[in-house]
Amino acid sequence: MDSRTPFGPLANKLGWALTNAGQNVAVTSRYTLANRANGGGMAMAFSDVVASAQSGARIRLDGDRAIGWNSAAGLSLSTTARIEGGGLPEGTVRLARRGDGAALSGEARLLPYVAGTSAVAVAPLQFVAASDGSATFSTGAALSGPLAGGFVDRLALPINGRIGPDGALTISGECRQLRWQRIELSGLRLDSRQIGICGHRGGPLFAYGPGGM
Repeated sequence: MDSRTPFGPLANKLGWALTNAGQNVAVTSRYTLANRANGGGMAMAFSDVVASAQSGARIRLDGDRAIGWNSAAGLSLSTTARIEGGGLPEGTVRLARRGDGAALSGEARLLPYVAGTSAVAVAPLQFVAASDGSATFSTGAALSGPLAGGFVDRLALPINGRIGPDGALTISGECRQLRWQRIELSGLRLDSRQIGICGHRGGPLFAYGPGGM
């Protein structure tokens, strides 16, 4: 990806980290297996799950029933995932899901992700994912890095959005404040200020799906 924007170095680092995190992975866990009486079916629970890759990436799922399954209700989650190493974004992700096809809810708290002079800081990301593949989320991001020969410092925007079952992404169009500390571009310097941005005529601020933007 183009290194003349903040996204390029960050995307390249993340792509490398994700590729290597999937290679030479070792997984350890404790588990229990039960056959419930009176037709209660089978039940399994996994605790203290740790996945470690040769790249140094490590994910740990804490909790006595981090991952649960039973033949009546299906999969459940009750854990905090701790992510570190290997070039991945580091932080914690709280995950909760009952069985019976209930939605998955969670909150991610990540440290700023840095690649060279590019960095992105993400506010706590809250999300709910439904069984049909759709999800809603709320967060905020502040982006810094090179921009077409200049530099942008902490360009920040609150973000609320939805991902549809078909993968279509929509960023809601309610008015919000776009802030920055400094923008330098083609000899122009804009110091700290903010402007309001809104979706056109109440529509989404941004939409992308199978049909394009």
